[in-house]
Amino acid sequence: MAAPAAGGKGQDIDLRYVKYDPIGSGPLGTVFKGKHNALGMDICVKELKDIFGYFSFLQRGEVIKRLKKELCAQAQVKHPGIVPILDQNTDVARPYFVMELMKGSLREKLDAGGGKGIPVALGIRYFLQLSYALRAAHHTGLHHHNIKPENVLFDTWGNVKIADFGLSRVIEVDQTKGMPQVFVGTGGMGYMSPELISRGKEVTASSDVYGLGILLY
Repeated sequence: MAAPAAGGKGQDIDLRYVKYDPIGSGPLGTVFKGKHNALGMDICVKELKDIFGYFSFLQRGEVIKRLKKELCAQAQVKHPGIVPILDQNTDVARPYFVMELMKGSLREKLDAGGGKGIPVALGIRYFLQLSYALRAAHHTGLHHHNIKPENVLFDTWGNVKIADFGLSRVIEVDQTKGMPQVFVGTGGMGYMSPELISRGKEVTASSDVYGLGILLY
């Protein structure tokens, strides 16, 4: 994740944070490198404005409610294998949350490998770190449901951490509230368990275990 150019001017957010140029984007929003003004600490800001064009005003309220619930749930789990949620603000035109700044994703490593994967020793190390992280999350009742290389990130020391717990649930179809089907990309389809794809039965922690197994493969 590249730093902003030297001397580049950022944009203040709520007077607490500055965001710089985007360092990544996806179906749900855009990720920016930022800085905590009071602490002078580098952080990551994820804005989720991109999804709201699909929803009416009333549906937006439901999405915001779900988003806040999932962010608060992830923030409660303290584990070295889970990207910490440092702050959130869903009461603004562009809802955002603040995370620890990471140093790239497993997707980037796989792409750089040209289809050859990664060394076996590293693969086992990452698998074990992810396993412990998921065990801690599942122990608190937190499920991910979107395990894929894009959500496996690296810290400064090269350890893996899982990000974006439960964000797929934020825009799930809800017939009782008239929520529309929202296309969020196919990047995670190959890692989804059968029950996640069909919604034919209750989705549990086992879906994350399935996704982790496919990721290891």
